[in-house]
Amino acid sequence: MKILIKFTSLVILSASLLNAQKWIKTSAPTNIQYKEIRTYGNIIYAFGKSPADTTPQTLVSSFDGGQTWKVGSIPFFYTVYLVATSSGLVAGNIGYTNPTSNYTDDGGITWKKVSGTENGYFFPSGLLADGKLLFADQLYKSLSVSPNIFSLGTTTSTDVTPDFRFFAVNPSGRVIFGHDGNFGYDLAYTDDNGLTLKNISLKNLIGTSSIAPMVTYAGNNTFYTAGVNTNVLKSTDNGNTWTVCSPITSGGSIVNIKANASGRLMVSKTGNIFVTSIDGGQTFTPVNNGLPANGNGSLGVTSDGKFWLAYIDGEVGATTGGIYVWNENLSTSANSVKTMIISPNPAKDFTYINNLPEDSDIRITDATGKLIYSEIATGGNARINTSRFTQGVYFIQIHNKGKTSSQKLIINK
Repeated sequence: MKILIKFTSLVILSASLLNAQKWIKTSAPTNIQYKEIRTYGNIIYAFGKSPADTTPQTLVSSFDGGQTWKVGSIPFFYTVYLVATSSGLVAGNIGYTNPTSNYTDDGGITWKKVSGTENGYFFPSGLLADGKLLFADQLYKSLSVSPNIFSLGTTTSTDVTPDFRFFAVNPSGRVIFGHDGNFGYDLAYTDDNGLTLKNISLKNLIGTSSIAPMVTYAGNNTFYTAGVNTNVLKSTDNGNTWTVCSPITSGGSIVNIKANASGRLMVSKTGNIFVTSIDGGQTFTPVNNGLPANGNGSLGVTSDGKFWLAYIDGEVGATTGGIYVWNENLSTSANSVKTMIISPNPAKDFTYINNLPEDSDIRITDATGKLIYSEIATGGNARINTSRFTQGVYFIQIHNKGKTSSQKLIINK
Protein backbone atom coordinates (compact mmCIF):
# COMPACT_ATOMS: atom_id res chain seq x y z
CA MET A 1 0.00 0.00 0.00
CA LYS A 2 1.34 3.41 -0.91
CA ILE A 3 0.69 6.62 0.98
CA LEU A 4 1.10 9.97 -0.72
CA ILE A 5 2.25 12.92 1.35
CA LYS A 6 2.04 16.47 0.14
CA PHE A 7 5.18 18.44 1.09
CA THR A 8 4.15 22.08 0.94
CA SER A 9 5.61 25.46 1.63
CA LEU A 10 4.29 27.48 4.54
CA VAL A 11 1.78 30.06 3.37
CA ILE A 12 -0.10 32.79 5.16
CA LEU A 13 -3.74 31.84 5.51
CA SER A 14 -6.23 34.29 4.12
CA ALA A 15 -9.17 35.54 6.15
CA SER A 16 -11.58 33.58 3.98
CA LEU A 17 -9.65 30.34 4.53
CA LEU A 18 -9.52 30.85 8.29
CA ASN A 19 -13.25 31.41 8.28
CA ALA A 20 -13.59 28.01 6.65
CA GLN A 21 -11.73 26.44 9.53
CA LYS A 22 -13.78 25.78 12.63
CA TRP A 23 -14.13 23.89 15.87
CA ILE A 24 -16.36 20.86 15.34
CA LYS A 25 -18.39 19.50 18.23
CA THR A 26 -17.83 15.79 18.80
CA SER A 27 -20.33 13.20 20.00
CA ALA A 28 -18.96 13.40 23.58
CA PRO A 29 -21.55 13.96 26.36
CA THR A 30 -22.75 17.57 26.66
CA ASN A 31 -24.30 17.50 30.15
CA ILE A 32 -20.87 18.01 31.73
CA GLN A 33 -19.06 21.14 32.85
CA TYR A 34 -15.69 20.24 31.39
CA LYS A 35 -12.64 21.57 33.21
CA GLU A 36 -9.51 20.09 31.63
CA ILE A 37 -8.33 17.62 29.02
CA ARG A 38 -5.44 15.16 28.72
CA THR A 39 -4.16 13.20 25.69
CA TYR A 40 -1.79 10.34 24.96
CA GLY A 41 -1.21 9.30 21.35
CA ASN A 42 -4.76 9.43 19.99
CA ILE A 43 -6.37 8.68 23.38
CA ILE A 44 -8.38 11.55 24.88
CA TYR A 45 -9.50 12.07 28.47
CA ALA A 46 -11.64 15.01 29.60
CA PHE A 47 -12.99 15.58 33.07
CA GLY A 48 -15.42 17.85 34.82
CA LYS A 49 -18.69 17.55 36.66
CA SER A 50 -22.22 16.69 35.75
CA PRO A 51 -24.99 18.97 37.08
CA ALA A 52 -25.54 16.64 40.05
CA ASP A 53 -21.89 16.59 41.14
CA THR A 54 -20.58 18.90 43.84
CA THR A 55 -16.98 18.46 42.63
CA PRO A 56 -15.65 17.64 39.14
CA GLN A 57 -15.63 13.85 39.26
CA THR A 58 -16.86 12.75 35.83
CA LEU A 59 -14.32 11.29 33.38
CA VAL A 60 -15.05 11.09 29.65
CA SER A 61 -12.67 9.00 27.53
CA SER A 62 -12.10 8.15 23.88
CA PHE A 63 -9.75 5.38 22.82
CA ASP A 64 -10.30 5.74 19.07
CA GLY A 65 -9.38 9.34 18.32
CA GLY A 66 -12.72 10.88 19.27
CA GLN A 67 -15.02 8.61 17.29
CA THR A 68 -16.69 7.10 20.36
CA TRP A 69 -16.78 8.09 24.04
CA LYS A 70 -17.33 6.37 27.36
CA VAL A 71 -18.20 7.87 30.74
CA GLY A 72 -16.49 6.91 34.00
CA SER A 73 -15.73 8.63 37.26
CA ILE A 74 -12.95 10.06 39.42
CA PRO A 75 -14.06 8.81 42.84
CA PHE A 76 -11.83 11.02 44.97
CA PHE A 77 -11.11 14.67 45.54
CA TYR A 78 -10.78 16.73 42.39
CA THR A 79 -7.22 17.32 41.21
CA VAL A 80 -5.39 18.94 38.31
CA TYR A 81 -2.66 16.31 38.61
CA LEU A 82 -3.78 13.92 35.88
CA VAL A 83 -1.45 12.40 33.28
CA ALA A 84 -2.41 10.23 30.31
CA THR A 85 -0.02 7.33 29.64
CA SER A 86 0.21 4.25 27.43
CA SER A 87 -1.14 2.17 30.34
CA GLY A 88 -3.99 4.45 31.40
CA LEU A 89 -4.77 7.67 33.22
CA VAL A 90 -2.95 8.50 36.48
CA ALA A 91 -4.49 10.95 38.96
CA GLY A 92 -3.40 12.45 42.26
CA ASN A 93 -5.83 12.70 45.15
CA ILE A 94 -5.10 16.05 46.80
CA GLY A 95 -7.24 15.33 49.83
CA TYR A 96 -4.99 15.86 52.85
CA THR A 97 -6.38 12.81 54.66
CA ASN A 98 -5.49 10.46 51.79
CA PRO A 99 -2.86 12.07 49.51
CA THR A 100 -2.31 9.13 47.18
CA SER A 101 -2.12 8.69 43.43
CA ASN A 102 -4.38 6.30 41.56
CA TYR A 103 -4.69 4.97 38.02
CA THR A 104 -7.40 3.63 35.73
CA ASP A 105 -6.94 1.57 32.58
CA ASP A 106 -10.61 1.31 31.66
CA GLY A 107 -11.77 4.91 31.40
CA GLY A 108 -12.63 5.42 35.05
CA ILE A 109 -14.72 2.33 35.65
CA THR A 110 -12.18 1.03 38.17
CA TRP A 111 -9.26 2.72 39.96
CA LYS A 112 -6.18 1.27 41.66
CA LYS A 113 -3.58 2.81 43.98
CA VAL A 114 -0.07 3.66 42.77
CA SER A 115 2.14 1.82 45.21
CA GLY A 116 4.41 4.07 47.28
CA THR A 117 2.46 7.30 46.88
CA GLU A 118 0.75 6.78 50.22
CA ASN A 119 4.06 7.68 51.91
CA GLY A 120 4.08 11.30 50.76
CA TYR A 121 2.40 13.82 48.52
CA PHE A 122 3.57 12.34 45.23
CA PHE A 123 1.32 13.32 42.34
CA PRO A 124 1.82 12.54 38.62
CA SER A 125 3.34 15.39 36.63
CA GLY A 126 3.94 14.10 33.10
CA LEU A 127 5.75 11.72 30.80
CA LEU A 128 9.48 11.95 30.14
CA ALA A 129 11.15 11.39 26.78
CA ASP A 130 11.75 7.71 27.57
CA GLY A 131 8.06 7.20 28.34
CA LYS A 132 8.53 6.90 32.11
CA LEU A 133 6.24 8.83 34.44
CA LEU A 134 7.51 11.64 36.64
CA PHE A 135 5.92 12.00 40.09
CA ALA A 136 6.44 15.16 42.14
CA ASP A 137 6.08 15.84 45.85
CA GLN A 138 5.82 19.61 45.89
CA LEU A 139 5.48 19.72 49.68
CA TYR A 140 8.94 18.25 50.24
CA LYS A 141 10.51 19.22 46.87
CA SER A 142 11.08 15.62 45.79
CA LEU A 143 10.85 13.88 42.42
CA SER A 144 10.41 10.22 41.55
CA VAL A 145 10.70 8.61 38.12
CA SER A 146 8.38 5.62 37.87
CA PRO A 147 9.30 2.74 35.53
CA ASN A 148 5.56 2.22 35.10
CA ILE A 149 2.36 3.79 36.38
CA PHE A 150 1.89 1.22 39.12
CA SER A 151 4.59 2.23 41.62
CA LEU A 152 7.09 4.94 42.48
CA GLY A 153 10.73 4.72 41.48
CA THR A 154 13.86 6.14 43.06
CA THR A 155 13.22 9.44 44.86
CA THR A 156 15.51 12.46 44.54
CA SER A 157 15.28 15.90 46.16
CA THR A 158 15.81 19.32 44.63
CA ASP A 159 16.20 22.86 45.93
CA VAL A 160 14.41 24.23 42.86
CA THR A 161 10.66 24.65 43.30
CA PRO A 162 8.91 24.71 39.92
CA ASP A 163 5.22 24.03 39.46
CA PHE A 164 5.52 20.41 38.39
CA ARG A 165 2.04 20.45 36.84
CA PHE A 166 3.50 22.22 33.80
CA PHE A 167 6.40 20.87 31.80
CA ALA A 168 7.31 19.95 28.25
CA VAL A 169 9.86 17.49 26.85
CA ASN A 170 11.80 17.42 23.61
CA PRO A 171 12.67 14.04 22.02
CA SER A 172 16.31 14.25 23.14
CA GLY A 173 15.24 14.34 26.80
CA ARG A 174 15.42 17.98 27.89
CA VAL A 175 12.55 18.79 30.24
CA ILE A 176 11.52 22.40 30.87
CA PHE A 177 9.35 23.07 33.91
CA GLY A 178 7.17 26.07 34.61
CA HIS A 179 7.60 27.91 37.88
CA ASP A 180 4.88 29.18 40.17
CA GLY A 181 4.67 31.12 43.41
CA ASN A 182 7.70 33.11 44.50
CA PHE A 183 9.78 31.86 41.58
CA GLY A 184 7.19 32.50 38.87
CA TYR A 185 9.45 34.68 36.75
CA ASP A 186 11.82 31.76 36.09
CA LEU A 187 11.68 28.34 34.44
CA ALA A 188 13.72 25.26 35.28
CA TYR A 189 15.23 22.52 33.14
CA THR A 190 16.73 19.08 33.53
CA ASP A 191 18.64 16.84 31.15
CA ASP A 192 18.78 13.86 33.50
CA ASN A 193 15.12 13.16 34.29
CA GLY A 194 15.04 15.35 37.37
CA LEU A 195 18.25 14.29 39.11
CA THR A 196 19.42 17.89 38.77
CA LEU A 197 17.38 21.00 38.00
CA LYS A 198 18.70 24.37 36.88
CA ASN A 199 16.95 27.71 36.60
CA ILE A 200 16.23 29.60 33.38
CA SER A 201 15.72 33.28 34.15
CA LEU A 202 12.92 35.24 32.45
CA LYS A 203 13.22 38.29 34.72
CA ASN A 204 14.46 40.57 31.96
CA LEU A 205 11.42 39.68 29.81
CA ILE A 206 8.49 39.45 32.22
CA GLY A 207 9.75 41.12 35.40
CA THR A 208 9.38 39.71 38.88
CA SER A 209 5.66 40.25 39.36
CA SER A 210 4.53 37.92 36.54
CA ILE A 211 4.42 34.14 36.32
CA ALA A 212 4.88 31.91 33.27
CA PRO A 213 4.32 28.29 34.34
CA MET A 214 2.70 26.92 31.15
CA VAL A 215 5.12 25.20 28.78
CA THR A 216 4.67 23.39 25.45
CA TYR A 217 7.04 21.87 22.88
CA ALA A 218 6.58 22.40 19.13
CA GLY A 219 9.44 20.44 17.57
CA ASN A 220 12.75 21.67 16.13
CA ASN A 221 14.03 22.53 19.64
CA THR A 222 11.26 25.13 20.00
CA PHE A 223 9.52 25.64 23.34
CA TYR A 224 6.79 28.13 24.26
CA THR A 225 5.87 29.39 27.71
CA ALA A 226 3.19 31.74 29.03
CA GLY A 227 1.36 32.65 32.21
CA VAL A 228 -1.84 34.14 33.48
CA ASN A 229 -0.46 37.67 33.20
CA THR A 230 2.20 37.38 30.48
CA ASN A 231 2.49 37.27 26.73
CA VAL A 232 3.66 34.09 25.00
CA LEU A 233 7.43 33.61 24.98
CA LYS A 234 9.38 31.42 22.55
CA SER A 235 12.76 29.67 22.56
CA THR A 236 14.26 28.04 19.47
CA ASP A 237 17.38 26.74 21.23
CA ASN A 238 15.91 24.32 23.80
CA GLY A 239 15.16 27.02 26.35
CA ASN A 240 18.57 28.65 26.56
CA THR A 241 17.34 32.02 25.26
CA TRP A 242 13.84 33.44 24.96
CA THR A 243 12.01 36.15 23.04
CA VAL A 244 8.52 37.61 23.49
CA CYS A 245 5.95 36.79 20.80
CA SER A 246 3.50 39.32 19.45
CA PRO A 247 0.99 40.47 22.10
CA ILE A 248 -2.47 38.89 22.14
CA THR A 249 -4.46 42.00 22.99
CA SER A 250 -7.93 40.46 23.22
CA GLY A 251 -9.20 38.43 26.18
CA GLY A 252 -7.96 38.22 29.73
CA SER A 253 -5.55 35.69 31.24
CA ILE A 254 -3.98 32.85 29.27
CA VAL A 255 -5.61 29.53 30.20
CA ASN A 256 -3.70 27.08 27.97
CA ILE A 257 -1.01 26.91 25.29
CA LYS A 258 -0.46 23.88 23.09
CA ALA A 259 1.60 23.21 19.95
CA ASN A 260 1.72 20.32 17.52
CA ALA A 261 4.66 18.79 15.67
CA SER A 262 3.91 20.88 12.58
CA GLY A 263 4.59 24.04 14.57
CA ARG A 264 1.04 25.35 14.93
CA LEU A 265 0.49 27.07 18.26
CA MET A 266 -2.96 27.33 19.87
CA VAL A 267 -3.68 29.65 22.81
CA SER A 268 -6.78 29.79 25.02
CA LYS A 269 -7.59 32.93 27.04
CA THR A 270 -10.40 33.86 29.40
CA GLY A 271 -13.25 35.70 27.74
CA ASN A 272 -13.84 32.94 25.16
CA ILE A 273 -10.72 33.90 23.21
CA PHE A 274 -8.86 31.32 21.12
CA VAL A 275 -6.03 32.30 18.80
CA THR A 276 -3.54 30.40 16.66
CA SER A 277 -0.17 31.06 15.06
CA ILE A 278 1.61 29.23 12.24
CA ASP A 279 4.60 31.59 12.06
CA GLY A 280 6.18 31.02 15.45
CA GLY A 281 4.16 33.63 17.31
CA GLN A 282 4.85 36.54 14.97
CA THR A 283 1.12 36.85 14.31
CA PHE A 284 -1.97 35.41 16.00
CA THR A 285 -5.35 34.87 14.38
CA PRO A 286 -8.67 34.43 16.25
CA VAL A 287 -10.20 30.95 15.87
CA ASN A 288 -13.59 30.93 17.59
CA ASN A 289 -15.58 29.58 14.65
CA GLY A 290 -17.93 26.82 15.73
CA LEU A 291 -17.94 27.67 19.44
CA PRO A 292 -20.78 29.17 21.51
CA ALA A 293 -20.64 32.91 22.14
CA ASN A 294 -19.60 32.51 25.78
CA GLY A 295 -17.40 30.07 27.61
CA ASN A 296 -13.87 28.87 28.18
CA GLY A 297 -11.95 25.72 27.56
CA SER A 298 -8.86 23.60 28.07
CA LEU A 299 -6.66 22.50 25.14
CA GLY A 300 -5.11 19.17 24.26
CA VAL A 301 -3.26 17.87 21.20
CA THR A 302 -3.06 14.28 19.95
CA SER A 303 -0.12 12.66 18.19
CA ASP A 304 -1.75 13.14 14.79
CA GLY A 305 -1.52 16.91 15.32
CA LYS A 306 -5.21 17.53 16.03
CA PHE A 307 -6.19 20.07 18.69
CA TRP A 308 -8.96 19.17 21.15
CA LEU A 309 -10.99 21.47 23.36
CA ALA A 310 -12.86 20.58 26.56
CA TYR A 311 -15.35 23.44 26.69
CA ILE A 312 -17.88 24.75 29.19
CA ASP A 313 -20.71 26.99 28.06
CA GLY A 314 -20.41 30.36 29.77
CA GLU A 315 -24.05 31.38 29.60
CA VAL A 316 -25.52 32.30 32.97
CA GLY A 317 -26.96 29.19 34.60
CA ALA A 318 -25.52 26.83 31.96
CA THR A 319 -24.49 23.39 33.14
CA THR A 320 -23.38 22.02 29.79
CA GLY A 321 -20.27 21.81 27.71
CA GLY A 322 -18.74 19.75 24.95
CA ILE A 323 -15.57 18.39 23.44
CA TYR A 324 -14.53 19.99 20.16
CA VAL A 325 -11.85 19.20 17.58
CA TRP A 326 -10.16 21.80 15.39
CA ASN A 327 -10.89 21.25 11.69
CA GLU A 328 -7.49 21.76 10.10
CA ASN A 329 -7.81 22.98 6.52
CA LEU A 330 -4.41 24.30 5.48
CA SER A 331 -3.98 25.55 1.95
CA THR A 332 -1.16 24.47 -0.32
CA SER A 333 0.84 26.27 -2.99
CA ALA A 334 0.51 24.59 -6.37
CA ASN A 335 4.01 25.77 -7.28
CA SER A 336 5.75 24.08 -4.33
CA VAL A 337 4.13 20.68 -3.91
CA LYS A 338 6.43 17.68 -3.91
CA THR A 339 5.04 14.15 -3.67
CA MET A 340 6.69 11.75 -1.21
CA ILE A 341 5.93 8.03 -1.27
CA ILE A 342 6.20 5.67 1.75
CA SER A 343 6.05 1.96 0.96
CA PRO A 344 5.38 -0.55 2.36
CA ASN A 345 3.02 0.84 4.95
CA PRO A 346 2.14 -1.07 7.09
CA ALA A 347 5.76 -2.19 7.32
CA LYS A 348 7.57 -5.02 9.07
CA ASP A 349 11.36 -5.05 8.63
CA PHE A 350 11.87 -2.01 6.40
CA THR A 351 10.12 0.78 4.56
CA TYR A 352 11.21 3.12 1.74
CA ILE A 353 10.65 6.86 1.54
CA ASN A 354 10.98 7.99 -2.07
CA ASN A 355 10.97 11.31 -3.92
CA LEU A 356 12.27 13.33 -0.96
CA PRO A 357 13.46 16.93 -1.21
CA GLU A 358 17.26 17.06 -1.13
CA ASP A 359 18.89 17.07 2.34
CA SER A 360 15.64 16.25 4.15
CA ASP A 361 15.78 15.72 7.91
CA ILE A 362 13.87 12.48 8.60
CA ARG A 363 12.64 11.90 12.13
CA ILE A 364 10.46 9.05 13.42
CA THR A 365 8.71 9.29 16.77
CA ASP A 366 6.53 6.84 18.66
CA ALA A 367 3.05 7.60 19.98
CA THR A 368 4.49 9.36 23.05
CA GLY A 369 6.54 11.75 20.92
CA LYS A 370 9.84 10.03 21.75
CA LEU A 371 12.39 10.27 18.94
CA ILE A 372 13.45 6.75 17.94
CA TYR A 373 15.09 7.36 14.54
CA SER A 374 16.69 10.27 12.67
CA GLU A 375 18.56 10.61 9.39
CA ILE A 376 19.57 13.28 6.88
CA ALA A 377 18.63 12.03 3.42
CA THR A 378 21.22 13.48 1.02
CA GLY A 379 19.46 12.01 -1.98
CA GLY A 380 15.83 11.72 -2.94
CA ASN A 381 15.26 8.30 -1.39
CA ALA A 382 15.76 6.63 2.00
CA ARG A 383 15.54 3.03 3.22
CA ILE A 384 14.49 2.75 6.90
CA ASN A 385 15.29 -0.42 8.84
CA THR A 386 12.22 -1.02 11.02
CA SER A 387 13.10 -4.53 12.18
CA ARG A 388 13.80 -3.29 15.72
CA PHE A 389 10.62 -1.24 15.94
CA THR A 390 7.94 -2.80 18.11
CA GLN A 391 4.50 -3.25 16.65
CA GLY A 392 2.42 -0.09 16.80
CA VAL A 393 1.85 3.37 15.36
CA TYR A 394 4.70 5.79 14.61
CA PHE A 395 4.96 9.19 12.95
CA ILE A 396 7.41 10.16 10.22
CA GLN A 397 8.30 13.85 10.13
CA ILE A 398 10.19 15.37 7.22
CA HIS A 399 11.86 18.74 7.81
CA ASN A 400 13.33 20.69 4.92
CA LYS A 401 14.14 24.42 4.65
CA GLY A 402 11.64 25.45 7.31
CA LYS A 403 8.85 23.24 5.99
CA THR A 404 7.48 20.21 7.83
CA SER A 405 5.35 17.26 6.77
CA SER A 406 4.11 14.45 9.00
CA GLN A 407 2.56 11.08 8.26
CA LYS A 408 1.59 7.98 10.21
CA LEU A 409 3.66 4.79 9.86
CA ILE A 410 2.22 1.46 11.01
CA ILE A 411 4.47 -1.43 12.05
CA ASN A 412 2.96 -4.91 11.94
CA LYS A 413 5.05 -7.85 13.15
